[in-house]
Amino acid sequence: MRRWISVTKYALLLGALGCANTDFKTICYDDRTKCADYDGSIDGSAGDSIVDSSTTDATTTDSGVVDAAPVDAGCDVATPPVGSCVTVTDLSVSLAATSCAILSDLSVRCWGWNSSGQVGDGSGSDVSRPKPIPSLSGALSVAIGEEHACAILGDHSVRCWGKNDKGQLGDGTMSPHSVPTLVTGLTAKTIALGYTDTCALTLDEKVFCWGAGNFAGDGTTTQHSIPTLVPSTGAVVQLAASRDTVCTRSSAGVVSCWGKNSGAVIGTGDSSPRTSPTAVTGTYSSISMGYQTICGIHPGDAKVFCWGDGSFGQFGYTTSGFVGIPTAAPMFDGAKSMQVGGSFICAVGGDNVVRCAGRNDVGELGDGLNLDRQTLAPVKGLGSVDIARSGLGYTCAIVAGGVQCWGVNGSAELGDGTTKDKNVPTAVAW
Repeated sequence: MRRWISVTKYALLLGALGCANTDFKTICYDDRTKCADYDGSIDGSAGDSIVDSSTTDATTTDSGVVDAAPVDAGCDVATPPVGSCVTVTDLSVSLAATSCAILSDLSVRCWGWNSSGQVGDGSGSDVSRPKPIPSLSGALSVAIGEEHACAILGDHSVRCWGKNDKGQLGDGTMSPHSVPTLVTGLTAKTIALGYTDTCALTLDEKVFCWGAGNFAGDGTTTQHSIPTLVPSTGAVVQLAASRDTVCTRSSAGVVSCWGKNSGAVIGTGDSSPRTSPTAVTGTYSSISMGYQTICGIHPGDAKVFCWGDGSFGQFGYTTSGFVGIPTAAPMFDGAKSMQVGGSFICAVGGDNVVRCAGRNDVGELGDGLNLDRQTLAPVKGLGSVDIARSGLGYTCAIVAGGVQCWGVNGSAELGDGTTKDKNVPTAVAW
């Protein structure tokens, strides 16, 4: 059975209760005409949020009824109170079908597949719209694997939750947790999750991993339920993970990988597992890992090299299997960022437009066609984006008008309140 996995400062402004904007899709903190309850007309219709010329209404939406209050509440205030609205500052999509967003007030909302409690709300039921997770208040970042997730809080402590059959939650047990649980003795600035493994880059530039064997990077295949130090791979500045392989990027641009090596993503020309960090040819200013594919951008000339699974033409050429070493993918050259999904790849160009190629049977490319393609095409109707995140079967992007997602949606990973796949961008239903 094919399991779709989702893999995620920015311009979306979210309305809070004080703005009567419950869909979180429009600006309201400094412009009352853009509030959710504004219908474009003046006074007398129940969706209008322009105040009366000299008096105010009995409710936060104009209805032609005048009251004695000096000003309207919520969006009918000419200038709503400072702090009444927030922004989305980060977005995380997973190696399954769960997503989370961090808001500017450092609150977290999550949605999607929740079979092992990976949404973090204490239940095991899928969540079709973003749900506040109060225990993650103050989070700096969130990362999601297949059926587990972790967050770095404001004090740089790490908390994990969800499935724990391989010790991937790092609390020394194999017991699942449906709410965030502290990983003892670890302060981190970056985390990356695979299917059954977790890695963290600490404040003192060390890498620790835990979970299933092959992933600890300590030269053994031993399963670890607590953080285990990975031998030095240089001054690490980036940490990334695929389904079963972990990679670091050093300040010198050197990429080193270890793990099961499905799809030959370690880039040494074979698919043999590696239990300790193994250097990849070339230097890179950034890397992006998907299900069993990796792409890197070269520093200076912004040329893009990809390796791993290219079987659906996502590298821009036909290949019958895995590409075992870094290979030029010139159609992506000049990209600002790469977002590697399952069997598709999206790139954010210099014009901030998202263009995708590869597999498209559930709308992964967002072009409305559901046809695989080896050439890049812009996502239909999306326009300029601030950030995009791709997983196995879908992508989400933060744009000026809101968070838009497209692709597979069988576990409500698009966050639009439905479980229907979308082959064009659809708004997250905040």
